[in-house]
Amino acid sequence: MPKKILIYLFILLPLTGYGQNCTLSVSVSSTGTTICSGTSVVLTANASGGTAPYTYIWNTGENTSSISVNKEGTYTVTLSDKTSGCQPVKKSISISSIITPNTPRASNQTVCPNTSATLTATAPGGDYQWYDAATGGNFLASGNTYNTPPITQRTTYYVETTVSGCTSPRAAVIVNVTGKPITVNATICQNNVATLSASGGDNYTWYDAAAGGNQVGSGPIFVTPVLFNTKIYYVVAIINGCASAPTPVTAKVTPAPQPPTASNLTVCTGSVVSLHADAPDGVFDWFDAPTGGASLISSPDYTTPPLTATTTYYVQTTINGCQSSRTPVTVTITPPPTPPLIQTVGICSGSRQR
Repeated sequence: MPKKILIYLFILLPLTGYGQNCTLSVSVSSTGTTICSGTSVVLTANASGGTAPYTYIWNTGENTSSISVNKEGTYTVTLSDKTSGCQPVKKSISISSIITPNTPRASNQTVCPNTSATLTATAPGGDYQWYDAATGGNFLASGNTYNTPPITQRTTYYVETTVSGCTSPRAAVIVNVTGKPITVNATICQNNVATLSASGGDNYTWYDAAAGGNQVGSGPIFVTPVLFNTKIYYVVAIINGCASAPTPVTAKVTPAPQPPTASNLTVCTGSVVSLHADAPDGVFDWFDAPTGGASLISSPDYTTPPLTATTTYYVQTTINGCQSSRTPVTVTITPPPTPPLIQTVGICSGSRQR
């Protein structure tokens, strides 16, 4: 064999593994070919053939089968195995980056109770998706316009957009329901009327029940009939053209305190009398009339002036501004006894009276 051929074979045999086949290959997969700003993708080198264990070397300097990258560029992995005489294999993948789209813009809405709202997202474009939560949540609809179900209370929806595979943060869109009127309750004593009021609307209608009741008044002020027990009325206000839900307004009735007890007395004419009343609680007031009049004294005890005729006084108690009925207390005057008669006796002169 010529000398030149021997030299050629000596050089060629190590490079071919002495006739052994080199079957090592590698592919690179990615969780995405585009990186949205602020995110990353995972690149994985998938080895096949050859003789394990494998050795990975990325052009980033990392030596694991998978790496995470957050910048665009071309990433190359060099894979080696344990097959003697075989050369490493390489594989590259290009990753592009896109700026994450801005949060969509959408205006809040105010609707009448139990009506739907039409929400519209504008800018930056893309494919809009609507949800019921800031993250996760339920998918509601797609498109730049979303018609909500009937709204009965303040509700927040969320919209995001996807542009070139990148999804924006979600924007909150609030749907308010036309508010209820501002109301003022009243506390009254039993057997009185109550004055209830409402404000914040354009006009008002009063009812005696939340639903299916009778209309009992209109306007911002409603004066109830005489009440003996606590009663709830309901007012519906027109606010910005919307009828509010029936709003409860309470007329709280405070029961009258228990009337005091006091004993009648009988005295001689010209006597000064000390009267005393008892009650579980409250402030006592004495009067000289069954209704009205000015209080003679605020005390459980009252001392009369000298009396020459039968006189009736009245005592009541007051608790939290509520007055009891008045209890009559009669002082009966006994007239003085009739003085004895003086008898005149006639006698003769010089006789003795016997």
